Amino acid sequence: MSQAKLALQPRGPASLRRLHVDNLSQLTSERELRAFCAGHGPLQSVTLVFEPRTTGGESRLFGFVEYQTDEAAEHGLVALNGAMLHGHMLSVRVAIERTPAARDRGP
Repeated sequence: MSQAKLALQPRGPASLRRLHVDNLSQLTSERELRAFCAGHGPLQSVTLVFEPRTTGGESRLFGFVEYQTDEAAEHGLVALNGAMLHGHMLSVRVAIERTPAARDRGP
């Protein structure tokens, strides 16, 4: 099994098409992340996560990118993991769907 195929195996309930993108810059917008990721396959959605407790809604420096196909997600995972965006090296992995109980416990 290839390294990318192993990385695509979720550790819990997850869609293989949804990737967790970590180590984003405060400068990165959803539009920029979408444009950066779209070159690796058709996208379903792009979402940045913001801190709800701040008045300015500061980025939590991670987000999610969902591709339309497993093949596009695999290509995106391989291409984006370790890529540089706004001077930050991205860390990309298959997103793990958290249950409501896990969300209550925090990160």
